Formats: sequence, C-alpha cells, structure tokens
Amino acid sequence: MRALLLPTLLICSVAAAQEHTLPVPTRERPYDVAPRFPGGSEAMLRYFANSCHYPVEAWEKRKEGVVLATIGVDRKGRVDSVRIVNGVPGAPGLAREAERLLKAMPRWQPATKGNKRVAAEVHLSVPFDRRRCRAPDARP
Repeated sequence: MRALLLPTLLICSVAAAQEHTLPVPTRERPYDVAPRFPGGSEAMLRYFANSCHYPVEAWEKRKEGVVLATIGVDRKGRVDSVRIVNGVPGAPGLAREAERLLKAMPRWQPATKGNKRVAAEVHLSVPFDRRRCRAPDARP
C-alpha cells in the first residue's frame, strides 16, 4: 500500500504544478531610448584607441584583452560612475586605465523615457590591443 501511495502523490503533485504556472515577472525598462556615445560604436572604439595609454607593466608582459565595465550616464550625458566588472588577469593596470578612459569620456546623448532625459547604466567592453594603443613611451 505504501509503495503505491508515494508514486500516486508524486504524479498528482506534478499534474497540479502543470495546471498552475507561475507568472513571469516583467521588469519595466528604465528608458525608451538608450544612451548613445557621440558618433556611435565606431567613434567609441576610435576614442579608446586614440586615448589609451598602455600601462608599462602590461606592455612588458604583453598583456592584451578586454576590461568589462558598467558606467552611469546622468541626465546631462556625463559619465557619473564607473564600476569595473572584470579585468584582464595578471594586468591590474589595464583595469585602472579603463577606469581613467571611461571617466574622461566626452558627454553622451542621454537616455530618454517619454521625451524626458533620464539617468541610465551602460555595460561596456574596453579593448586593449598593443597594436592599437600607444606604447608607454609614446605619450604626447
């Protein structure tokens, strides 16, 4: 009797769970139009390449890669916060340089919601490539 009770309860509970699906939570977007770097993605890559000062330690170790960051863009288009999410292993100087580059960015076109400017976060990848960035001794 006990051997039949457990499988029966299991089948009934699975059937009941299939009848009552849980609602999927939806999150309202904080903006209608996302913030945009002036000139778009290609202009941002040019900015990174032209403004990058490769750290000596990373250059000597031949470290390259991408630093992932989250920036806050305020209602006036200024970068008001920078958070490094993930750096290049063995090259902490690249994360510091990415933070410097992001803080020095020109103003963005701010996000909008309902024709009003709003603050928003943007997730970015900052590329470090020894062929595109200046060598440590080639600073202007």
